[in-house]
Amino acid sequence: MRQARGGVWMLVAGMALGGTAHGQEPPLTLERALSLAREHSPALVRAAADERGAEGASAAARSGRRPTIDVDVLHLRFRDPPSLALGTAGRFAPIPTSGTLMHLGLLQPLYTGGRVGGAVAAADWGTRAAAATYEAVEVELTAEVARAHDNALLAEAMLDVAEEAVRVLEAALTLAEDHHAAGTVARLDVLRAETRLAEAKQKMRAAAEVVIATRDGLLVSIGLDHAARPGVVGLLAPARITLDPTTVEELLSRAREDRPELRALAAGAEASRQKAQVARAQRTPTAGLYLGGLATRPELVTGDRGWSTDLVAGLVVTWSLFDFGRSEAQAEIALAEAEALGADARGSAELATARVHQQMRNLARAELDIAAGRENVQRAERALAIAQDRYADGVGIQLEVFEAEADLSRVRGALLVAIHDHRVAAIELHRTAGLAVDPTLLTPGGQQ
Repeated sequence: MRQARGGVWMLVAGMALGGTAHGQEPPLTLERALSLAREHSPALVRAAADERGAEGASAAARSGRRPTIDVDVLHLRFRDPPSLALGTAGRFAPIPTSGTLMHLGLLQPLYTGGRVGGAVAAADWGTRAAAATYEAVEVELTAEVARAHDNALLAEAMLDVAEEAVRVLEAALTLAEDHHAAGTVARLDVLRAETRLAEAKQKMRAAAEVVIATRDGLLVSIGLDHAARPGVVGLLAPARITLDPTTVEELLSRAREDRPELRALAAGAEASRQKAQVARAQRTPTAGLYLGGLATRPELVTGDRGWSTDLVAGLVVTWSLFDFGRSEAQAEIALAEAEALGADARGSAELATARVHQQMRNLARAELDIAAGRENVQRAERALAIAQDRYADGVGIQLEVFEAEADLSRVRGALLVAIHDHRVAAIELHRTAGLAVDPTLLTPGGQQ
């Protein structure tokens, strides 16, 4: 059932067209819709996977400071081993028909010329970028779900307006038929009433289709299957937001400097700068400590059939003296990427600031439209009541009733749209400032 209270439409059950029949999903409050979206949204699942991947990359980069241990086992068996002919003395075969070689080696990096440190720093900044990206995706997701939920509430409320118009015109048709039977009005009044009623029913059917479409859109934004169409419940009332000077300054400051998207771009740019340092470090030498063990059977020199072991230790130094400009080119690519991300961040901050101002203007306009809409609804309700009384008393004409009913439906719809616009402006203001939508923003009094 739906109720209109003081110009605010509350959908208290959401039973029409796929509500809470037995076996179906419970109705979707905004709080539940947001919770389900956080569980099922493919975009958020992808962002979480990217964040785990970035953490793995950071751990892999840190492992560059630790030693590496390699084990090799080689078993050779020759069908015809190489041999040396010694004339009448026969042949000498220095390699036995079969042999086994086992190698265990440990290499501990001592100096990498900044390669490992740069890789670790780049990976850490990449992790920060992934975490900020997750926040940004969550902000977009909550805004998208809140807006889709609001669209569904508006569609339900507009359906209620259409149903109310049908009820009024059904009563008008009954009254016209009674007057015609009494001979006080012509058949023309009955025909007009039937035409208006048919048009109202057509609009009601169209509104019902919009309800289904908006519910489907809500399910898509959440990431749920379309098999069940749960009802949508909530309070279609102006958003709970006050734009005092402190709040305005906080929103503008966050839009310019602290949105998750900006933090992701800044972290990505720093990661690219660290990658440039890693690329340039390829031209510096590296040093490491090597410790290894070698076991062979038979012994390589004497040919003894027993196991022979040797230990090897030393300092390993490598230095790429010339790479044909490859490292410098890789550094330039990374720096160019950092510059591009920085430019994206500056452009995003400027655009967000402009959008914050725009959404604040939209909020102010919607507040004025809501106030005017409530007054118009009250006037239209009085006008319809007067027209109905005049027609029932035989003083007025039927056209006055029809026009009054049309005016009431129109201003009721305009009020609902103004309330929806106010809520959407609040949602978009939060999205632009990089804030996830809280259900209390759109549920005055904390009601769901």
